[in-house]
Amino acid sequence: MDVCKRTEYADMGDLERNVHPDRRLATSMKRRIAAAVLGVGAVVAGGFALMSTPATSDDLSDTMAPVEAESTQPEVSEPGHVLKSVGESGGLISDESEVFTLTVHGVQSVTTCPGRAGEIPPTSGRFLVLDVEAVTSAEFTTAADGSDPFMPLLAETFVVYDGDGEPQVGLATEAAWNCYPDDELLPGFISAGEHARGFVVLDTGVAHGSVAYSPGGAGGWEWAFDAQE
Repeated sequence: MDVCKRTEYADMGDLERNVHPDRRLATSMKRRIAAAVLGVGAVVAGGFALMSTPATSDDLSDTMAPVEAESTQPEVSEPGHVLKSVGESGGLISDESEVFTLTVHGVQSVTTCPGRAGEIPPTSGRFLVLDVEAVTSAEFTTAADGSDPFMPLLAETFVVYDGDGEPQVGLATEAAWNCYPDDELLPGFISAGEHARGFVVLDTGVAHGSVAYSPGGAGGWEWAFDAQE
């Protein structure tokens, strides 16, 4: 997982959903997710110094201060995500200050969602609706060496695993994209000094498993859930 700069992107292949014309994200982002251009070295979670679970690494970026390792390492899932409970935050630190936190406050499994033209049915039979909060500090810009950084919060940055630990595919469908009005959804990106909370809708029938925030597949945090229906 990485802090991203607006001016540098890497092709991540076709995104699975069609961009609705009313969405705030530009259609040019359909085929691109911001790529890693600045890493915070860490032993766990693929390149992050994790808030409350710091670790050392020889690969620390020059712009980030090393953090002393705690005596007890956090529990990590098989894909390499630091495990969290619903309601717990995952975070990044720079110079001993938290610069980004992400919290999954709740997970709900529903058979339809509200859309502009009425109730929308899912492709998979159910929607998984995440209540997610993201916060960046003003120091987030400093951590990115004065650039204009952001963190992606698109549905494609989340991965759902079923009860057997198998990752699910095809989560970001057009049906999921059209759920809820914009002001109830989590924005697609967050920049320095911002605070956002909203829904992320994923098209999956999995109601018992885990969900990870892992942009680009580069580490992150994973929350186990038993979704309310």
